[in-house]
Amino acid sequence: MTCKECQRLVPDYLNNDLKAKELESFITHVRSCPDCYEELETYFIIKLATQVLEDSADLSYDIKSMLQQDLAEKENLLYKKRRRILILMVLILVFLLADIVLTLHLLGVL
Repeated sequence: MTCKECQRLVPDYLNNDLKAKELESFITHVRSCPDCYEELETYFIIKLATQVLEDSADLSYDIKSMLQQDLAEKENLLYKKRRRILILMVLILVFLLADIVLTLHLLGVL
């Protein structure tokens, strides 16, 4: 992902509108590119400030920590999604193998 693509996706990231592949590429890029991380941090601060003004919420003001936590939570969601897909694929494979064995057994091959 280029810096230009990454910066274009910042609003979608903040609104949780990125698909899993985009989110993964975005986070990987932001974690390795100080300029894009700084851009994200700036927008993150603006979003939090707007939220505080709108909601009068009592928020922590450790912005760097909050952004790191947000990135980590989204990475965790990606991990869980990949894990669910892997488990589903394994289950499908097990059922297919069981079906093949049962079919071969009924045909008298086994």
